[in-house]
Parts: sequence; structure tokens; C-alpha cells
Amino acid sequence: MLTTIATRCLNELPFDILTEIFSYLSQDECLTCMDAGPAWFHLVPHYSERVWENITLLERSFVKEDPRLKQCLGNHVKFVCLRVNRNKEILYDLLDKLAEYKCDQIERISTLLFAKINWMGTTL
Repeated sequence: MLTTIATRCLNELPFDILTEIFSYLSQDECLTCMDAGPAWFHLVPHYSERVWENITLLERSFVKEDPRLKQCLGNHVKFVCLRVNRNKEILYDLLDKLAEYKCDQIERISTLLFAKINWMGTTL
């Protein structure tokens, strides 16, 4: 019942109001909203583009191929921070995924490279 009412609100409220509402959510909260049902899965990304202008991607972000994340990314992504280990292939894979997800209007990409450190027999 509640999902039906909420879905009706998505269909009846003006675009500008819904965009403003979704701008207060985090990226994780938008992904959670998408689990409310098929209508939400398709509509939330449309109203939350502002939330996805700046993204930080960990290499594991794309390992599981989250369909919600794929739905939220697109040409509205402007700034990307890639956090990967020093493996260039993983970095290239992430860049390929951004192209596949139609993130073709990126203005800045930064990388945060890290390496596993073996300290006294323990990998950190």
C-alpha cells in the first residue's frame, strides 16, 4: 500500500520538486530507494542525477555489476575519483565501465592509488 502511494507521488509530483527532494539523499540512499519496486528502479535515477554528478568508485564497485549503479550513472557524471590498487588493468577496466555506462561528459578524473603493504608478515 505504502509503495503504491509513494509510486503515485513519483508519477504525480512535478519534476523540479522530485529533483529537489532527491538532492537531499546520499548515493546509498538513492540505491536503497531503487529497491522499493520496478517503478522506483527506473524513476529514481531520473530524479537523482544531481546526486551522481560526483562519484567515487572503488575497484570492487564494478566487480559485482550492481544494476542499480549502472542505472544511476550516465552523462550527468562530471567528477570521478577512482580508488584502485596499483594494478593498471583494474584502472583501465573502471575507465571502460564508465564509457560503457555512458559517462561521456566527465570533466575531471582523479585517482587514488593504494598498494598492499606487507609489514612484519601481515598484509595490510
